[in-house]
Amino acid sequence: MANKPSQVHPHRVVQVELLRGAAVTAVFLFHAWSAMPEIQQAGQLGYLLARVSSWGHLGVVVFNILTGLVLSLPYLGPSKGNGPSYLAFLQRRFLRILPHYWIALVFWSLLLLGSSSSLSGLWIPLLAHLFFVHTLSPATFFSIVPAYWWLGLLAQFYLVFPPLLRLFRRWGPLRSLLGTSLLCWGSWFMLHQLSLHETGGMLARLDYLLYFNLPSRLPEFAAGMWLASARSNPEGPGAAQFGKPALGSSLSGKFLVSSALILGLLGFWVPPDQLPLYHPYLSAWCVLLVTAVLRSPLAESLGSLAWIRRLGNTSYSIYLLHQPVLTYGAMGFGLVGLTINFWPVLLVPAALVTVALSLGLDLLVGRAGLQR
Repeated sequence: MANKPSQVHPHRVVQVELLRGAAVTAVFLFHAWSAMPEIQQAGQLGYLLARVSSWGHLGVVVFNILTGLVLSLPYLGPSKGNGPSYLAFLQRRFLRILPHYWIALVFWSLLLLGSSSSLSGLWIPLLAHLFFVHTLSPATFFSIVPAYWWLGLLAQFYLVFPPLLRLFRRWGPLRSLLGTSLLCWGSWFMLHQLSLHETGGMLARLDYLLYFNLPSRLPEFAAGMWLASARSNPEGPGAAQFGKPALGSSLSGKFLVSSALILGLLGFWVPPDQLPLYHPYLSAWCVLLVTAVLRSPLAESLGSLAWIRRLGNTSYSIYLLHQPVLTYGAMGFGLVGLTINFWPVLLVPAALVTVALSLGLDLLVGRAGLQR
């Protein structure tokens, strides 16, 4: 029965759950490769697996696009609801992410404290994480769980969403997206050029941190908001809501999709280490991917399957728990530095443990009545 499509809320975009599941799987593979990068030296198969897994970091870009899409649908979609009260919006959104995040954060902090870290060296990073400011300093960025940098960025998205929504309504979705992209990526590029003249200085550190913070990641979020404005039918199935009338026939839709395709193709001539130039190209491909999935009837059918919806629903908990499981698993079983033959020994048990812990975390938050 699990393979049959289940009923979903008519206003819910079921392809989003498919994209969430795919994005968290990509991130999981990326960190599995990071834990055992030696697999790329194990012949053609190892090289292929390493190359595919190394692209998994783009799962975060997809998450950023989906965040803008989901947050904006009630206000930029067909219903065109009134904009949220700023404080009420922040309260609602942070209460959704805080219980899972704080429980996972305290759990891994206690584990670190019990292994090697001292309390004096942990309390400052812990406080920075609790208040979502850990990505603003190199001293706390990689502390506790490095993957939690995305939580700091997510909090920044929440803080800017209400005023950005007003901009989208005043200027229109396309002009707002293009203006946001030019301003954010343009300022990042200029800062990067200035930082080249003082290697190791303050501007160089700021240039590095901008990759993980606003404003450089805001265009990804704004692209999701543009997609929300393209939703055409609030009642029908998900694919119809993002069909050709919404994304293919309108002048703005043709322009944006064509621009994303051009940027994506130009990215083949930009070296991967050339940030910030390379990042817009990667983001363009992610926008095209998300757009294609939203328009796909097959993706709609897959997104309606109960197990895919469950994976999408628990993707947040998987993100919070997967990296320490992979890292401690590789270290605990002595897999660091070993060949590709041992990669499944890390990958399969770590995936099972991560999913089990994630479902348990969801159950704990739900039973405790902490989820809003």
